[in-house]
Amino acid sequence: AEYMGNIPSRATFRIFYKNSYPNEKLDRLLQRLNFRFNGVHKINPKIVPWFPKQLSDLDYLGKFQQTRESEEAKDHPQFSDKEYKKRRDQIAEVSKTYKMGEEIPLCDYADIEHQTWQKICARLKPLQNESMCSVFLKNRDILDKECGLTSEKIPQLRDLSKFLQKTTGFRLKPVHGILSQREFLNSLAFRTFCCTQYLRHHSTPEYTPEPDIVHELLGHVPMFVDPDFADLSQLIGLYSLGANEDQITRLGALYWYTVEFGACKEDGKMKGYGAGVASSIDESENLLRGKSQFKPLDPMRELPLEYPVQTIQPLYFYTESFSQAKDILLEYGEYLVKPFRARYNHVTKEIEVDRPIITRVSEEKGLTF
Repeated sequence: AEYMGNIPSRATFRIFYKNSYPNEKLDRLLQRLNFRFNGVHKINPKIVPWFPKQLSDLDYLGKFQQTRESEEAKDHPQFSDKEYKKRRDQIAEVSKTYKMGEEIPLCDYADIEHQTWQKICARLKPLQNESMCSVFLKNRDILDKECGLTSEKIPQLRDLSKFLQKTTGFRLKPVHGILSQREFLNSLAFRTFCCTQYLRHHSTPEYTPEPDIVHELLGHVPMFVDPDFADLSQLIGLYSLGANEDQITRLGALYWYTVEFGACKEDGKMKGYGAGVASSIDESENLLRGKSQFKPLDPMRELPLEYPVQTIQPLYFYTESFSQAKDILLEYGEYLVKPFRARYNHVTKEIEVDRPIITRVSEEKGLTF
């Protein structure tokens, strides 16, 4: 019960009943309370889209593999090379067997995959040194030292996940394909980042039409070493729990313009902190040359809800500093109108809500991460 008043003769209490309803015992209790007190009301639960409530629920996410194959990209070897697709399916099987709480299975990468990783790192690392903000570079170097992030071999998710759990409490979850916006954002509420384990096609190391392990490890993971960024990512995840479709779309757009392709000013220069910039040779060069348009980030105004997912970004949203980007996202979350508030219990690893809700599973279509 939550005590809401300060006058003994006239106090207000809220009682949250967690068991199933209707319930005969609860009905009798309400009748007795109504007999003795005035103003006893039953609050009907709000119906919201299903979301994971405990860590093991994340095993249900990503059951149906999605793809970003488009008319423009259908001839890309990632979609047309049968041998590559077969190899990718083999790696996907490793992820399908994983259950939350278990050790992440090791992936036995082929020599050509390690060679492709080496080529990408050799070209990408110098570009990152010029294009990315100091927070990203510091964290990348930490991962280099502790986990061999940009070494000659593709790092294992198991090693990186263990290091993140020791530093910021974040963990990596292997997945076999692209998740929906809702699934991807929901997992962040549990300080869990979903990672693919397959590598882009060896013939096009500079570009991939779908997120791969280069994008995940060289783009996203370094920022999760930063405690503030890790907390911020979890907040975005908490905001997404039970959100309606319009809110998910807007949160997805905000995520895209910040965590994926965010930019900030540093020493008077435009620097990236988004994973899409950090993990792409072409995107890094594009930001450095200033070919695209830059606009100040203001999510209180209308952000474009459609954005290119398979081409260079024509527009970046920037802040005056990296810390300002965090403040803006926190402020935006406070304006989201939802029927309940959610918090993550770090001890039980469960989601707790402040009022009765009923979750319903619904099919959603839309852009994916």
